[in-house]
Amino acid sequence: MGLFTNKDKACPICGNGTPRLFATKIEGTPICSNCNDKILADNGIVNNWTLEILKEHLAYRNENKKLVENFTPTRTVKHEREMVIDDVNQLFYFKSWVEDNPPVFKFSDIMGFNIQLAYDTVETWYKGMERTPYQPMSNGLLAGISVLAGLAGIDKSDKDESVYENLKVMLQIDTPYLHEYELCSISVSGQNQAAYMDDVARQMSKVHSLCNLLIALTKEADKSRGNRKNGF
Repeated sequence: MGLFTNKDKACPICGNGTPRLFATKIEGTPICSNCNDKILADNGIVNNWTLEILKEHLAYRNENKKLVENFTPTRTVKHEREMVIDDVNQLFYFKSWVEDNPPVFKFSDIMGFNIQLAYDTVETWYKGMERTPYQPMSNGLLAGISVLAGLAGIDKSDKDESVYENLKVMLQIDTPYLHEYELCSISVSGQNQAAYMDDVARQMSKVHSLCNLLIALTKEADKSRGNRKNGF
């Protein structure tokens, strides 16, 4: 441990030793790995933080951990990860084995979502929009395109090559430190393009269910806000 930790350069937050290599620096001062691991914020914004902002963020994360530990779920919904929902207080979070302090969100924090397939955004939804779900190309349509391509003399020699990609849902959220959060990243694959698209269609059915649930939560938040305005 001593080889990789510099005890002469104490973390300005907790006083522990800081990494000798690749330490995160705030205002030019390295912080320890423990404090760094507690940070959960949009990429890049930490670079502009002061130590005071970091302290505020870590206090915010400690309060979030208390929310997770004392969370009272009314239901859980399993997608790729388990979504834990408190309908009474209109809160939710996603369980993750890599995070012991996942962010707790309010229903009203949801601003929208993006569905990404490989490197392409295939669907974007923002709060207040009518949703037009992304529909993967069907196997039958792919077969038809393949036939047409053959008639047109287009080379389809690579049609049996295996395809592997990721299908992601990125939540757009309105919180002090996070504005985008990955809800799921699902591997989709196939031994050829048709099999790949069949797998995409199967996995998209799960994604559609998750996205429709997010939209339903925003409507619940809007309904509650309207009731408060009307004195109910």
